Amino acid sequence: AEPAARPALFAKAAEAYAAAGALSGATFHLINAASLWRLAGDAPASEAMARRVMASLDADPNEPETPYWNVATRAEALLLLGRFDEAQKTLAEAVATAPRAYEDHAPTLRQFRLLTEALGRDAGWLAAFAPPRSLHFTGDAAVTADDAALRAAVRTRLAEEKIGFGFGGLATPADLVVAEELLAGGAELDLVLPADPEVFRAAGVGLLGEAWAARYDALLAAGVEVRVVGEPAAPVTAAGAQLAAEVAMGLAELRAGALQTEALQLVIQADGAADRAGTAGDAGWARRRWAGSGRRQLVVPAAAGASSPVVPPGADGRRLVASLAVGVAPEIVDRVGAALSPDAGLAAPAAWAVGSLLLIFATPEAAERSARALRTALGASVRLAAHYGVANVTETASLGGPVLAGLAVDLPRAILDGVPPGAWHVSEIFAAGLAAARAGDRPIPVGELAGTPILAF
Repeated sequence: AEPAARPALFAKAAEAYAAAGALSGATFHLINAASLWRLAGDAPASEAMARRVMASLDADPNEPETPYWNVATRAEALLLLGRFDEAQKTLAEAVATAPRAYEDHAPTLRQFRLLTEALGRDAGWLAAFAPPRSLHFTGDAAVTADDAALRAAVRTRLAEEKIGFGFGGLATPADLVVAEELLAGGAELDLVLPADPEVFRAAGVGLLGEAWAARYDALLAAGVEVRVVGEPAAPVTAAGAQLAAEVAMGLAELRAGALQTEALQLVIQADGAADRAGTAGDAGWARRRWAGSGRRQLVVPAAAGASSPVVPPGADGRRLVASLAVGVAPEIVDRVGAALSPDAGLAAPAAWAVGSLLLIFATPEAAERSARALRTALGASVRLAAHYGVANVTETASLGGPVLAGLAVDLPRAILDGVPPGAWHVSEIFAAGLAAARAGDRPIPVGELAGTPILAF
């Protein structure tokens, strides 16, 4: 809503929470009413409800809620009552009850920031409670040395930036060094691979030598999160490598968005590589793509050696595509075409099947722009689903153009089966691909389909 309209809406929401609290007696409902009244500008109603919350917590300090939320609710009530020093101390106590419950801390901090500003106070004190930052890491293939100076520089940067989550691949020795230091520093490590871990090992990591392969095995055995973004049995391809790099960048941004913190990129850059554009998916390419989004970068220089790329270059009959399934009746298909701009970026002919129109784009950004145009043109009831992946492409003039096959084009229709009217659901990989291009969109997880996380915009 426009700023002038917000107070009335905040007040209406406060009344709804107060009514829910009258039925449930839960401090969750009551504290939200108190905060919303403060945002609506009704200080007396806010303070009265905050005092009621304090009385309820005093009467039943162990109401059916987690210890974190019970203490954080008390801190919020103290904040609304203007007892700032007590609120800060109590919030610290809440965080101490569950120091790694970052998904809980983030909405608390977001709400406290709104309230602190509404109360005319500086919100800088909340920085001390911020969750750790997220990191995308990548390293030049020419960095083959694993010297103490490089490892110490990486360790220092991770500690200085308070990195708690690392996202990347293991395509180069430099990647392995960063991954090891993330684990050693207690961070959560999420690996994004273009193929099954054993296929990836055989295709490239093993070629670096047995010592590097053993370190790769040790990382995977450490219980880290591993995402394979291509087809399960597919070989390592250039398109898959680019997809893995994009998804790793996007996941770092999505995690930072969910936790109300910052995503950074760490690049291990070989001497003399600063001006090299790189090929899609490698460190030079990832460095430029991240910089183009305006997000912060950390560059650690390293001595160059013989190049050791894991991913084979060249075309191989596979292409990255963003596919969008549109749930429409056949009689309004022409309206879909009319809604798309001439430069929509369709990468293949549209296809109709099982109650939906499938549109193929070259990038998630192009698919997203068209999805928004379709929602505007077709109304609130249109159903949309999207995925981003590697398609097998067969060029055939006799069929009028390329024929695309694989999960990249099959998954959107499977997602669409569970999409309610007016909703837009996408795979986590699509959301990550979009987030790699720009910060700002923060979709909400809504479930899984055959092991694939699904999010909603």
